[in-house]
Amino acid sequence: MVAHDEEADALLEEFELREEVKVRDDRTPPSVSCTCGWRWIAALIVVALLSAIGIVVALYGPSSSPPGDDTTGHLGYRLHPGDHATRPPTTQYFNWTIAAGTRSPDGVEKRVYLVNNEFPGPLIEARSGDRIVIHVHNGLQDEDLSLHWHGLRMRYQNSMDGAVGFTQCPITPGTSFTYNFTIGAEEQGTFWWHSHFDVQRGDGLWGGLVVHSPDEVDLQTEDYLLMIGDWFHRNQTEVLGWYADASSRGNEPVPDSLLINGRGRFNCSMAVPARPVVCSQVDLSDLKALIMSGSQKKVRLRVVNTGSVAGLSLRVDGAIIRPVRVDGGFAVKAGATETVGVLYHGERVDLEVEWKENYAGDRWLTVYMDDENFGYPNPALNPTQSFLMFSSSAKGSFDEAVPQTLKQDEIQALDSQILKAASKVSDLPAMAEQTILLYAKVERLAHMDYAPVGFINHTSWTPQTPPLLAQNRTSWDENQLVPFIGIAESRPKRVDVIINNLDDGAHPFHLHGYSFYVLSSYRNPGRGSWGSYNPYTGEAPPNGLDLEFPVRKDTVSVPRRGHVVLTLVADNPGIWALHCHMLVHMARDLSPFISFVDGTMSDTAEPTRRASADAAARTKSKSRSPRASKSRSPTASKSPSPPAATSGPILDPQHWAQVNEEQAQAEAEGADDDNSDADSTLDPDNASSTASITSSILEYRTIHGRTYHSEQGNAQYWASNDEQQNDLMDLTHHILTLGLGDKLHLAPLKEEKLHQAIDIGTGTGIWAIDFADQYPGAEIIGTDLSPIQPSWVPPNVKFEIEDCTRDWTFKSDFADYIHVRWLMGSVRDWDAFFSEAYRVCKPGAWIESHEASCNVSSDDGTVAPNSAMGHWGEFFKEGGKKIGTSFSVVEDGTQRKAMEKAGFINIQEFDFRNPVGTWPTDPVEKRMGAYSKYGLETDSEGFILFMAHTLGWTREEILVYVAQFRREIRSGKHHGYFAQKVVWGQKPETTAI
Repeated sequence: MVAHDEEADALLEEFELREEVKVRDDRTPPSVSCTCGWRWIAALIVVALLSAIGIVVALYGPSSSPPGDDTTGHLGYRLHPGDHATRPPTTQYFNWTIAAGTRSPDGVEKRVYLVNNEFPGPLIEARSGDRIVIHVHNGLQDEDLSLHWHGLRMRYQNSMDGAVGFTQCPITPGTSFTYNFTIGAEEQGTFWWHSHFDVQRGDGLWGGLVVHSPDEVDLQTEDYLLMIGDWFHRNQTEVLGWYADASSRGNEPVPDSLLINGRGRFNCSMAVPARPVVCSQVDLSDLKALIMSGSQKKVRLRVVNTGSVAGLSLRVDGAIIRPVRVDGGFAVKAGATETVGVLYHGERVDLEVEWKENYAGDRWLTVYMDDENFGYPNPALNPTQSFLMFSSSAKGSFDEAVPQTLKQDEIQALDSQILKAASKVSDLPAMAEQTILLYAKVERLAHMDYAPVGFINHTSWTPQTPPLLAQNRTSWDENQLVPFIGIAESRPKRVDVIINNLDDGAHPFHLHGYSFYVLSSYRNPGRGSWGSYNPYTGEAPPNGLDLEFPVRKDTVSVPRRGHVVLTLVADNPGIWALHCHMLVHMARDLSPFISFVDGTMSDTAEPTRRASADAAARTKSKSRSPRASKSRSPTASKSPSPPAATSGPILDPQHWAQVNEEQAQAEAEGADDDNSDADSTLDPDNASSTASITSSILEYRTIHGRTYHSEQGNAQYWASNDEQQNDLMDLTHHILTLGLGDKLHLAPLKEEKLHQAIDIGTGTGIWAIDFADQYPGAEIIGTDLSPIQPSWVPPNVKFEIEDCTRDWTFKSDFADYIHVRWLMGSVRDWDAFFSEAYRVCKPGAWIESHEASCNVSSDDGTVAPNSAMGHWGEFFKEGGKKIGTSFSVVEDGTQRKAMEKAGFINIQEFDFRNPVGTWPTDPVEKRMGAYSKYGLETDSEGFILFMAHTLGWTREEILVYVAQFRREIRSGKHHGYFAQKVVWGQKPETTAI
């Protein structure tokens, strides 16, 4: 994949340029292409070009430094801000070949990534406004790759951001890609670049990137870059494989060592016998000092945490240090100290170092690795390590450092709640026009074989092919969580982003394309409750909102069991990743994104569209299978909630009429066998009849002798309530009971404490009746809008007509248990609904809510977006908009959110799928699927008629669509299911006084 300018042709060496791309003005998005084309064919042109190269390189040599250069005399990367102080912005060109090789960074041999045979990768020094052109050739044997420029905004250059699956197709082995972007005129500070493909970053595919500001150059201060991070002796693919297995129990992997600028010191005697290593002992004298020996100038240390798991705290002996800037050069106000921390992976801090006078000892930098995310001990790891800053000895000899004990009360915290901006913020709009509320959690669920997977709002994400930027906007929601933000061209638009952390360890989140202000950060002091914040409750966050001196960052640690409140001004259109920077979490799908859209979005996306098309063509020509990359779906695909809609706008009735006619003709000609019983699990004698299903299930439901009444029904409810649909309601009850393991509830009820129970939306009353049989000592009250319940019921059951969307008629502290099932699309205000439930519940009582997705999902792509099954959910969602209700209760996590807002605690969830058809291999799911197939074949109109009518469809048009829907169900070729979610919570017990 190649993208470059004509100007670059004269400067890039040692590779073939294969396509000409016109030079664009720096103010417009650069072009990108992934095609392979022409070769240089004229030797005369080659000679001329090489001559030009010699002239221009002499004038503008790349400001990159090969790390580990033995001529520097020190381990720290000495920076050269003076070289950039007076020169105008220019274009810098680089030619990188990325390969792999064996190195021993801390004495232990390991396969690492090399850039031009160097480990770590090159350091780039630039100034504000520079244009950077980096031609990257993938010299790896069997790995794709991409590079991300961490912290740079890439304004109007979304296609250069390097996020595979979001904005870029990966660079495949043997191909090349040219990153071509311009650093903003206002951008300056400490950045870095790293791989954004799989877990390559953890094996050393990273390097430094420092942008100097010509307005802030202090020639009296020595400037150094320290890239510090944890290090594993196993390769990251193996580490991820261990973590992704159920045996890890969700514990993050613990590193083995620590590197500064690619060098470290491992004690070979500490190697774990179970994980043998090839180790050569590195002595203290083998490592150079970090800075120039004996320097008494002020020193600036630019520190980047390049690690995968561990946060870092730093101490300098014989010096006072002060944080002066964080992340992308944002000035902060902080006190002087000897120790700072915790700096989480992806974060950066600039430290001003002042040497103490009359200090006789050697100057040491001690690094403390934070163990918050260490779930188990690693005997190979020394979590506290010291590196010589410079020796005070005249002979240059020094003794082994004795690390100081880390004292929490002496640390200048880098916590965003404590650290403040150096100046008052004045450019923020007074109020946010849009708020994005996110909940992050790594879960281990039974239907995912207890392997840890990261979820944002119950959605997990893995890279897509083609990348989203190459797709039409209507396709983005197909399998992804996409907060959508429109950018106003006439004025700035403030957007608040709230990230709640539901885990017991911190999550460092990085937002591409933007910086943000941290208005609030909160860590719950204990582990007995959650420190989540929901702005829609009307309550302020525990630590308040700092609108005057909030620190500005692009990477922020979300504290364990806590939250952060971020705000930004939406001014950079594109698809920008927002993800946890802990490597195993990112690799396990804790990685949503935010879409910022304005009129330039199409131009920004065009390079990626071309690149994606070229990559697809190349893949086809080579008969190469593309990398599997898709969103996880609710059950078999390891997600606790369903993907978003599987289609865009509803196709019109004429489409279904044409499809129906074509397939009917194909069936008549014998080309289609959709009515076959090949997938039937019934007795062969009953293969083409539903009699056995009907008799067994409906007989089970009629043993209570119930009769059903016909009524017009309430306009807010979408299902028919005639006798035919009521029979299917009872059938559905049986299906859902099977899905719960033949249980009526999942809340941990105690029979001796169960006196009053309420069934909201009781329908035919079948659940209330079965529950009454199970708990004969309790009184069960079923409520509904329609009197369709049977005339004979057990003595401990009664039914009442009640509108649950209004104030309930039950007195406060009345019920020991409230059961709610299938009210999606009928409740406009879920917060008010659960607030009423909270009022009615006794202290210690439980509420249980069972809702379903309206989408027919599939894990294997057999339910196509343009199929009738793929369109089923669109009728409900679009119709719901017409009547002012939502059918995305499961997708939006509404049950849990509303319960939390109401005050319920001990909230738990259970997810399962309700198949349509007998395609599952699991015997219980196969039974559920057979019943669902029967129900939808029998009365599809009863489910969808109201919503389709709301959208203006005639009955005839609806029946044509339903005919195609039934045909697809009967075929057995479409492995669809409805995702189901059960959420239960408890009202807190009354506290004794």
